[in-house]
Amino acid sequence: DMVSTRMKLSDIEMLQIEPSSYCNARCPHCPRFDCIKHDVFESTGTLHPDLKQGHIDINAIIENLQVDQLSSLKYVVLEGDKGDPLMHPNIEKFIEIFSNLPSKPLIMLNTNGSIRNTVWWQDLAKKQYRLKVVFSIDGLVDTNHLYRVGLDYNKIINNVNAFIAGGGYAVWKMIVFAHNEHQIDEIKKFSQSIGCSEFSLRQADRTRFKNLNKWPVKIDGKLSHYLEVPREDRGHTTDYVFKKTDNMIPSRRLNIANRVCPNLAKGQLYITHQNYVLPCCMMHFVTEHNYFGKDDFLKLAGDVEKHSLVSNTLESILQNQFFLKTLVDSLKTNNRHHICNGCNQQINKNLLNLVKG
Repeated sequence: DMVSTRMKLSDIEMLQIEPSSYCNARCPHCPRFDCIKHDVFESTGTLHPDLKQGHIDINAIIENLQVDQLSSLKYVVLEGDKGDPLMHPNIEKFIEIFSNLPSKPLIMLNTNGSIRNTVWWQDLAKKQYRLKVVFSIDGLVDTNHLYRVGLDYNKIINNVNAFIAGGGYAVWKMIVFAHNEHQIDEIKKFSQSIGCSEFSLRQADRTRFKNLNKWPVKIDGKLSHYLEVPREDRGHTTDYVFKKTDNMIPSRRLNIANRVCPNLAKGQLYITHQNYVLPCCMMHFVTEHNYFGKDDFLKLAGDVEKHSLVSNTLESILQNQFFLKTLVDSLKTNNRHHICNGCNQQINKNLLNLVKG
């Protein structure tokens, strides 16, 4: 039934936005980089030839985003699929726009922490936005740079300290590899001692190792070191909350409509740095990097420009053939975009509910 599956603006609970595709780091597993032999992303700093570097032009899309109609918005995540949000010259405008909405969404900003200076960070905190900043720091002074290639650890810590000193809510997020797993307890204690509100662990993603036991990290063309998955399996995620702050816990309703796509069922949408509206960050790969399946996407969408907020309102995008029909149809058959197979279990569960409903 079209009516039940159609997503309305008032259904949207979470917007994930990638403000910029620029970055100042060269993390080895990042899809910014060209894949060379056996499809390995190498931290050679050679950008993928299909990557368009750019920033969302917030002034060009703000009217079409129809923020005044996003009455259920509870969460805005400013993150990077291929870039760091802090590279956006006017990142604070995003924070400001969403902070002023009546639904008062919680804003989460993800960054490597090394961009901007302490004055900027302290000022941001003092504005008292409903803002969580997630600092991705994968180690201490002797280990963070092994994955976060090219970043200055001391500058990062100074920025985190400045943000906390201004009254900011900081989350220290750590990806666990073999080279930093012995530091987990030390980092957890240290993050708490400097005033972080949360410490969050993520297991390094095995699929990014492409079946290699050791991942070669090249810096300026020369082999520097290897990455390995941690010896101890920690599952996917562990979060420690040091300070309970009620206004930093958004209330969410889940599965608010009879939708098959798990992201859309949760009222979530993704906006790419090229202003395209898509169901999720995983599908974002495909609008840009051909080897991830752009052709599969175009089979469903017909034309990627129909997804652009520069030339279409958010409401009209949600009523285009992709969101209204072809995505759902593809999920009901085995003619899916390969990215969607990552959500198989949940899709099948949603399909059953749809039949029951």
